Amino acid sequence: MEEEANLKLMIGNEKKSTVRPRGTDSAKVVRVIETKAIMGTGEDTDPNRLVTQYWDFEGNLLATVDPLNGQNQSIDSQGLETGG
Repeated sequence: MEEEANLKLMIGNEKKSTVRPRGTDSAKVVRVIETKAIMGTGEDTDPNRLVTQYWDFEGNLLATVDPLNGQNQSIDSQGLETGG
């Protein structure tokens, strides 16, 4: 009984979201190689962290996920880095 009362209280206190889910615009299965490596020297300016990279089967780097950058880095079709 107490759990039911707590659940009603929690539901009553929820704020309504103004975001409307749209769904997915596009999705597909893509085969890539994912590598993970510990990077960094352990210094304040270069802390140890887990960096994830994605490669195609020809050995081309597609994207790098580095928590230090705060954003993902990817490679465009000309091989130039772009922020993500």
